[in-house]
This record gives sequence, C-alpha cells and structure tokens, in this order.
Amino acid sequence: MIIGVILLIHGNLVPLRSKNLKGGRSLYSGPRSTLNSLGDIQPLKLPVGVDEAGRGSLAGPVVAASFPLLYLPQIFITDSKKIKGDEREEIFNYLLKERFPFGVGVVSNEFIDREGILSATFEAMRLSTLPFLYKKELDVKTHKMISLDELLQEAVKSYENYSAFFPERMFISNILIVVDGNSIFTESIPLVSMIKGDEKVSLISFASVVAKVVRDRIMRKLSEEFKEYGWDRNKGYGTRKHFKAIEKYGLSMYHRRSFLDKR
Repeated sequence: MIIGVILLIHGNLVPLRSKNLKGGRSLYSGPRSTLNSLGDIQPLKLPVGVDEAGRGSLAGPVVAASFPLLYLPQIFITDSKKIKGDEREEIFNYLLKERFPFGVGVVSNEFIDREGILSATFEAMRLSTLPFLYKKELDVKTHKMISLDELLQEAVKSYENYSAFFPERMFISNILIVVDGNSIFTESIPLVSMIKGDEKVSLISFASVVAKVVRDRIMRKLSEEFKEYGWDRNKGYGTRKHFKAIEKYGLSMYHRRSFLDKR
C-alpha cells in the first residue's frame, strides 16, 4: 500500500540558531566544483533536492521528501545526520511558518514487504516529486494511490493538509532532481546522483530534514497505539529494547516482516 502526501507552501526562511546552520545565501556548501558541475550538466534547470528516511528501520513506512529551489533561503544547512532531533523540528516548523515549498512521499511497510525496500524507497521519492511535475492540484484525500488503514492515515494528518500551491510554470523539462547516493529512481526526469550529497548540497539536506521529521512524527503517532515497542524513542529501528519487545509481544501490523524473517 502506498500513500503520496503532497506539501506545497512558499515563502522565506529566517535564520535559526544552530552550529549546523550557516548564514549566507549560497545553497551549496561543498566544493565549488559541485556547484559548477550541476550548472554545467543542466543549465537553467530548477534543482530539486531529494532524500529519504527510514530505509533501515524494522517498522513503519519509508518516507522521502523533495525540496526545490523556488525561494532562496537566508541560511543553508549541511549534513542533516549531525542535526539533533529538536533542531530538525525547529527547521521543519520554520519551513512551514515561512511557507517554503516541499513534497513528501510515504510508502507503507506492506509495500516494502511486497516489493522490497529499494523499490519502496524509489516509489516514495517519485511520489514526493509529484507536486513539481504537474500543473494542476492533486487532492491527497482522493488520490488513487492512497490505500492505508485508519491508524496510519491518522498519523499523517499532521501534515497532509498543507497542500496549497502549484506553480504554473513547473513541468518535467524544467526540473533537475539532485538526489543523495545512487538513488536513480526515475529515468523520465533529468537527475544527478551525488555520493554524500547530504554533506554537499543544502537542498538535499533540507529534503533529508523534512523526511526525517515527517517520519518521526508518524512513528510517534503509531507509538500511541503500540506503546510496547518504544517507537516514540527508537523510531522503529533495531535497538536492543525493540528486539526484546518483539520477542515478548511478537510482530505488529507495522513491522517489516521481510526484514525480520531474515533473523
């Protein structure tokens, strides 16, 4: 089962206080050649950073986010893995408040078990880019790909209603996807994959932060129903306490059986 959640908002980001947040107008924090190579490969394209969260988790969905360069932030971030959870929440809340555009795709554990984590990750990435590939609005409540149980639907309500703005001039020929790692999830859109892209391209870092925060919020919501697994703390990852809880209580409906059957 798949859900495609679209978030579209716009505006300007104000500076935040964090050692991982740097003042300035450049979105690219890596070597100068990184910026030049992007420009040389696809001049006059709108770059859209894409990243995922939850790929290695034992439970819950995999989430991807897309962050386009429609508005120039007053800050840029790098290496989102070094940003603490409360700082990620702060960044995410500012993105909402200042109405920056981004897209989110959520793919369930059932799809992961059926199709594999790689296909699920690519599908989440594809779903996250949908807002930037179509000129008309997509209604997330009637979208044909939404087919999830009530609890997971409830878990995503905190952000599914932010769909608001679809730029008229955006279409596939104007888009350049910039993705972390080797995630070539589409052949129909110009795409540049970058090893350690999260450390080099701030657009990818913003996408990573959005994906992580959205997924963390989903797992905290699911944890209200399944308190015994500690998902509000471990976010579904394979901690010692999580494995002990699985041994004691068995698997829940949100565990990835294809991951755990290998143990």
